[in-house]
Amino acid sequence: MTIIEQFKVLFYSFIYGIIFYLSYKMFISLKIKNKLKIAFNYAFFIIHSCTFYYFLYKINYGMLTSYIIILFIIGVIFCHLLYFDKKNN
Repeated sequence: MTIIEQFKVLFYSFIYGIIFYLSYKMFISLKIKNKLKIAFNYAFFIIHSCTFYYFLYKINYGMLTSYIIILFIIGVIFCHLLYFDKKNN
């Protein structure tokens, strides 16, 4: 994998972490009945996992490394601290 592809993957993982967290916050704000909530949770995570891996496949042929997951988590934490920190509300 070239250095350009690695930077694309790093940027994509970070941005997708932010998108995932924002969509998760919108998802949990929906009022879903308890019986359907488990099914919707599974569907939500499966859809996001498939979407993340699909675009990862388009960028670097689906090679999943540890730094991709770390940047995804950093994106989630960054979004939480920047937008949803209780001090900012």
